[in-house]
Amino acid sequence: MKISLKLLLLVVVMSPVAVDASSDLRCRLEPTEYGWSGPCGKLNKFRLSVNIRETESIDSGNWRSDMEPVDVWAGTMNIGDKAQRPFEIERYR
Repeated sequence: MKISLKLLLLVVVMSPVAVDASSDLRCRLEPTEYGWSGPCGKLNKFRLSVNIRETESIDSGNWRSDMEPVDVWAGTMNIGDKAQRPFEIERYR
């Protein structure tokens, strides 16, 4: 059985390829040996893809100081053939 994970990612990219706030990016992720990976469509003229894995902690530190996250994810968003942007997700109850 093919397993897929769909995530809606709100990504703020501080670059010339920033998307307008009304646009949604929907990624279709498949399990890999290292986590999850898959395409997210296009941002302007650039193809997007995501690589993400569950991790113990994130480099930037916890977003909330009053509670612990249920799980933490870190990865990269690949923009076109060359640009990579790191991103982190914390999920709280």
